[in-house]
Amino acid sequence: MNENIEKKLSDIKSIFASIEADVKNCKPSKDRSKNIWENIAHFILGFMVLFLGLFAICLKIKGMALIAIILVNIYLVILICECAVRSMTKKNYIPLPDRTLSLFLMICLLISTVTSFGELYLDSGEVIHTFCDKKPTPQCDNSNKEVLSNEIDAIYFSAVTITTLGYGDYAPAGTTARCYVVWELVSGLLILLLIFPIVVNRISNLD
Repeated sequence: MNENIEKKLSDIKSIFASIEADVKNCKPSKDRSKNIWENIAHFILGFMVLFLGLFAICLKIKGMALIAIILVNIYLVILICECAVRSMTKKNYIPLPDRTLSLFLMICLLISTVTSFGELYLDSGEVIHTFCDKKPTPQCDNSNKEVLSNEIDAIYFSAVTITTLGYGDYAPAGTTARCYVVWELVSGLLILLLIFPIVVNRISNLD
């Protein structure tokens, strides 16, 4: 008799345990929907700065380039601070982007930074061609240094600067251009600093 009662009680407990598990499994759906909207916000921001950078150099709008760079820098600083706080306190204040989205965001931020600084270099008029190409142009010979004036060359110089390759074929020849170079190096460092914490956070399942 007692054995039957105990068996029935254990069956009831197992039923309640399964119901409780089902209820717990229902909660992540809200978290998933919340994460979707958070990822959409990151996605929109990434696209926005990407188009700002591309439009800035295509339309030659210095103000748009400055806005794109400032947005990128602020966004990077916020995410880096969030990663630092998570590593120290294990608390989440700002949602980090999804794994796949993180890669997309890094590409968008990098392209936006390169193109935006390319526009700033063009606008400054202080970046010169230090030596001529294989086929010299009338604007560039051994006695006349050509000023950077082409969008493709500006993107090239910006990419070489942010990656610290420094081939030397173009060089800043003024205070404004040199300030832009330093600013771009800092921006590149912020992008690099963000990549590692996000990877570490994903590996350690802090998100």
